[in-house]
Amino acid sequence: MTAPVPARIARELRRDLAARRDAYPGRVATGRMPQEEADHRIALVAAWLEDVERADTPAGAATPARHGLSWRDRRAAAERELDARRAHYPDRVAKGRLAGEDAETRIACLAALLALYEDGFDWRSTSGEDPAWGNIAPTAAQSTARDEFRAMRAAVEARDAPDAAEPSLFGDDSAPPGAPLASTDIAA
Repeated sequence: MTAPVPARIARELRRDLAARRDAYPGRVATGRMPQEEADHRIALVAAWLEDVERADTPAGAATPARHGLSWRDRRAAAERELDARRAHYPDRVAKGRLAGEDAETRIACLAALLALYEDGFDWRSTSGEDPAWGNIAPTAAQSTARDEFRAMRAAVEARDAPDAAEPSLFGDDSAPPGAPLASTDIAA
């Protein structure tokens, strides 16, 4: 499946938001979920939706968010939700409670949302300092913010890196990046 476009991600988040708004009052009423948790989870999905809509505008992250939730909270919640869907959707599909194509689309949309955050959309350092990438002589605080962003990206890249024990799909792993492939390296 190709990566979903922002409009498709927004449509999925609207579906998810409506489903939570429908289901959570019953969970709260029966004591299976505290009201504060229901409110927070709904606020997170609403924030994701706002972020996707902001990201799809020319101003993007320059448009201030109205939701007030931190980048870290939004990213961590998206990652937890993605992990939960990957764990639970196969069972729901097997039991006929969710169509396989719907499960794949929902997971792809959430993965695209997580990638948006991990690519740096709306990122802020823990100090709130802007890394000021265009500044060739950053302040100490800006340098710290840059280091913090680089550490986050390194952690994401390490998580997403293919296992070194797996054989390469592209032949000799010793070739430097960008080196032309020998014709024997390409499967017919």
